[in-house]
Amino acid sequence: MNHILSLITLLFIVLFSACKQNETYRPIQGDILFQDIDCGPLCDAIEQVTTSVESYHFSHMGLVYIDSLGNPQIIESIGDRVQLTSYHNFLNRSMTTSHQPKVIAMRSDFSKDELNRAVDIALREVGVPYDELFLPDNQKWYCSELIAHAFNKAMHKTVFESAPMTYKLPGKQEYDPSWIRYFNDLNTPIPEGLPGCNPGAMSQSTYLKVIYRYY
Repeated sequence: MNHILSLITLLFIVLFSACKQNETYRPIQGDILFQDIDCGPLCDAIEQVTTSVESYHFSHMGLVYIDSLGNPQIIESIGDRVQLTSYHNFLNRSMTTSHQPKVIAMRSDFSKDELNRAVDIALREVGVPYDELFLPDNQKWYCSELIAHAFNKAMHKTVFESAPMTYKLPGKQEYDPSWIRYFNDLNTPIPEGLPGCNPGAMSQSTYLKVIYRYY
């Protein structure tokens, strides 16, 4: 009997926690999700040379789009192109050892119309190739570049600034071996110093505030 009561109590706690989480954060159009992806040496290299809000380590980000059925989807540049990903799949891409999504949600104070414009701009880029070279103005997009473009164009001002990109080891003049292998495989020089953006720096924007922490 005690065993059954314990199971019932545990089930109640789980259900209550799930309800509480849903009530705590409901994604709205224009929210930005920052993610720590465990993709191996390249993601580790990105996180080493960037600083994120609240000492997190972000290597990816996506933009919330609420579809015609009211379901949240994520516009993101990942894999080989810009694409739509279900909210559930985005959250479950990268987990802590305690099975918490390695994601935080951030929100701006821009108007609904402005955020709709940013989302529409990003949506028009679905299907555009992923920018594997991390170059500016080459008709391709990497994750943070896409969202910076959408917000800057929608708001008619610089919301997310570009800065010289580095692929060197922190505090050293040597390139990270992961980036050397990466660009060698692409048969292209490392674009050291060219302007760009990254999830960590964008998460520190004064235009954004943390709405929810999954971990």
